[in-house]
Amino acid sequence: MMKIPNQPEQVRVATMLFGNTLRAAILNILSKAPATRAELCATLDVGEQSLARQIAMLEEHGVVETEILPGRGRPTRHSLNTHRLIEFETILTSYIHARGETPNA
Repeated sequence: MMKIPNQPEQVRVATMLFGNTLRAAILNILSKAPATRAELCATLDVGEQSLARQIAMLEEHGVVETEILPGRGRPTRHSLNTHRLIEFETILTSYIHARGETPNA
């Protein structure tokens, strides 16, 4: 992703997180209820590897939380960290509307 001079790092991260159709779809599904990795794959009609990369990025930035469930194959259930999602939404919205001024995150 292109680095813009004087653009806060949090704006770049928010843009990266929200600027992908699969990540947006994952967030949409998880905004309704937690879901297992298998449920997300089936709903989105994507492979495990594609989903895993996107979930990992969302986890890395705290937008998605993952719980390892008991059972064979280490099943996981993902949930939305609404507080962190709102932080990134606020950062991006503030940057767009305030000409570069962002709240501390």
